[in-house]
Amino acid sequence: MHMPAHRYSFNILIQMLIAILVLLTLAFAVQTWFLQTYVQFQATPIGIIINSVIVVVFVIGLLHIAYLLTRYMHEEKALSLFQTHSDQRDPLESVPPNSFISQRYLIMQSLYQQKSSINQAALAASLSAIEKAKTYVPRFINNTLILLGVFGTVVSLSMALTGSAGLLQSSVNEEGMGMVIHGMSTALSTTITAILCYVFFNYFFNALQHAQSHIFAQLENITSLYLIPVFQTDHSQVNHHLVELIQSLKDSVAEQHQARSELQTQLSQSQEHMQQWEVQMNALAQHSQAIADALKLHQHNEDIGFADLHQVLEQMTILQSNTQQQNSQNLQQIQSLLQQGFRLTDTPL
Repeated sequence: MHMPAHRYSFNILIQMLIAILVLLTLAFAVQTWFLQTYVQFQATPIGIIINSVIVVVFVIGLLHIAYLLTRYMHEEKALSLFQTHSDQRDPLESVPPNSFISQRYLIMQSLYQQKSSINQAALAASLSAIEKAKTYVPRFINNTLILLGVFGTVVSLSMALTGSAGLLQSSVNEEGMGMVIHGMSTALSTTITAILCYVFFNYFFNALQHAQSHIFAQLENITSLYLIPVFQTDHSQVNHHLVELIQSLKDSVAEQHQARSELQTQLSQSQEHMQQWEVQMNALAQHSQAIADALKLHQHNEDIGFADLHQVLEQMTILQSNTQQQNSQNLQQIQSLLQQGFRLTDTPL
């Protein structure tokens, strides 16, 4: 199960707190040996001074690491907030203005407005260099702790040699013997202090570097997924979209030509049908007129039924003529609309 991204630095801080509590518990458990080694068997304050210097340097470096981890914890929260609000109009609304992602967003926005190319590798290298410069103190202390232990050992051995020189001058020299024991004890205590502090500090210094790499990776991933598509115009991507657009236009033109061809064919067929219909209507009109003329010749010799039939035929003739005119007008309107919409040739009906 993966831990939330914004809790990576927080978990390291919790580990540091637990480790400090364990170290203090062990020191309390062996307090008798601790007092004898570091206080009672010290004939001179040299051992106490060297051990105090090692511990003070260790504490300063540890506080610096805790400060950087706390800062990275806030940066991880800012990245998480930006990722959550990335689909909003202003994704920086809830993000601290001095965070990594805010600065990256504003830099890329400025480059985009200036129509400059965006080099993500250069931005990442610049941020990495700035942050590595802020870890100068922990890096220096990490390289110095073990050397302070070596320095304490060398000083203690020199004290022991001084005491052994006094032993050579006389067979019984309690001061010289005490100096030898003191030197050996001081060498032991400074070495133990330096080794413990170095192991403890080196672990959390490496954890700090891992947290730094982790947040840089998160920042670059968000830049690639959310910022680059918004602020960077890739020429290959533009060319790809242009090719797709041209192909789409070609397909649209081909479909339009095909539709025009089919419409012209249907219009021609409709014109042929209309012409046939007109011929049939004209023939019907001629037959109706002939019938009407014949009825007029016999209207005085026939009864009232023929007069009614003549009236009906006249109404049919008028209705057919009106229908023919209306259909012709409708067809003219359809052809005019089609000519305007599809730019057809002006073919008379």
